[in-house]
Parts: sequence; structure tokens; C-alpha cells
Amino acid sequence: MKKAAPIIIALLLCSCVSPVIRQEYLKTGARNVGPDILASHPADYKGKTIILGGIIINTTVTDKESTIEALFVPVDQNGYLENTAGPGRYLVVWPRANGILDPLIYRRNRRITVAGTFVGTSEGKIGKASYTFPVIDALQIFLWETPRYYPAYYYPPYYYYGPYWYPYWGSRYYWWY
Repeated sequence: MKKAAPIIIALLLCSCVSPVIRQEYLKTGARNVGPDILASHPADYKGKTIILGGIIINTTVTDKESTIEALFVPVDQNGYLENTAGPGRYLVVWPRANGILDPLIYRRNRRITVAGTFVGTSEGKIGKASYTFPVIDALQIFLWETPRYYPAYYYPPYYYYGPYWYPYWGSRYYWWY
């Protein structure tokens, strides 16, 4: 038992949640400052590091930069997204020197966590209405995986979800044949 205790402790420590954004940004960055606050008080946050979560609405690429328009989602202390979207939208600017953000990869409804410097606001439109977008110069962007959804199968009295109800996953031969 004495030999197993260090192994169990090591496994528990390794299973801790790791941040998705660099520690230096998490320590100095302001989290969950919503776009509505940034747009109404831009002088208070200009030049400061901001950490925001979001759902991508649109990605555009120009000769100088890539721009992501995102719907705000609050993040926790490690940069993980919370379950609900907050009020407002913001723009993320990624310089062309750092590479290109391909609109097929950074597409609509993908989730992101962004660490960047707040540079000010920009006037734009949502539909036909005017809107003031906070603009973030991105230092790091974390793109979350797209969740996979599996259909439910009903074999009385149980429901089975996903491919895991097969005895041999991915095989077309089953154990009862």
C-alpha cells in the first residue's frame, strides 16, 4: 500500500485541469469583461490584456489581417468556456505576419478562447442596425473542437448512444453472427 500511494497521488495531480491560454496571459489578463463594458468605457481598458470566450459568427481575410466576429461567452479561471453566451459581440484581429485564419477552419458556430490586447472600438453593423464592436489584437487564439453527436438507439429496455454499443467498434461483423 505504501508503494501505491505515490502512484495514486501522481495520477491525481496529472488529472488536474490545464489552462488553454498561456499562464502569463491568465495572470495579467482581465477575464469576463463583456463587450458592452468595453464599448462603453474604452479608455479604461485600452492597451490592457483581455481574455474572452466566444462563438464565431464570421471570419474574413484581407491582405493585412484576418478578422473574426464573435459572440461573447464568459470564461473561467483556466480559459474554459462557460455554458451561456453573454451580451454583445467583439472583433478579433490576427495580423497576417502571424499567419492566416482560414474561414473554413474558423467557421461559423466554432468556439474560441482569445487572449489579446484591447485596442479600441470600431463601428459596424449587425443586420441593418449600427453597432460598436470592441477590437482585440489577438496574442493567442484557442480553437475548441467541434462536439460530435451520436444518434440514440433503443433496444428495450435500454438506450445506447454512439458507436460504443457495438461489441467491435467500427466492424460490420457482430458477435452474434
